[in-house]
Amino acid sequence: MLLFVAGVAFYRWLRTRRIPVALVGIPTAAAVVWALYLRWALADLDRAGDVQSIGRPFVGIVDAFPIWRDNPLDLAVAAILIALLVVFSFQVMRLPSYLAWGAAGFVVLAVVLTKQVWVNSYDITRAVAPVLTAFVLTAFARGSSPTPSESPTA
Repeated sequence: MLLFVAGVAFYRWLRTRRIPVALVGIPTAAAVVWALYLRWALADLDRAGDVQSIGRPFVGIVDAFPIWRDNPLDLAVAAILIALLVVFSFQVMRLPSYLAWGAAGFVVLAVVLTKQVWVNSYDITRAVAPVLTAFVLTAFARGSSPTPSESPTA
């Protein structure tokens, strides 16, 4: 989830040309402490530090394609997700917001995910879930301000 923090911090930097140290520092410090604790607690396990979900850009998508080709439902899910990731990338530029920029890091993450993640629709949808949420929220909640009768103070 540090990707989300990084996206928000980058958007904040674009707007103000200042790095929000507390916004970046606190979550990063918490993640580092947690990672150190996990390494200590799981030191006895073999391969506890191996990363099997991240690889070279686009290789996971290309390697997963033959498997999708044999299953039309998986192919449809993958095609929809890839299309949504591309559309969302343009949406971030067209309708910038903290939410959109926060989720943009997950588009980059999707590009480097391995075949192991891409072939299982439940894994890939969980991996890009922030993009799905941000896409819906930024597409349908943009520019809407409450009328006086809808205002919470009215």
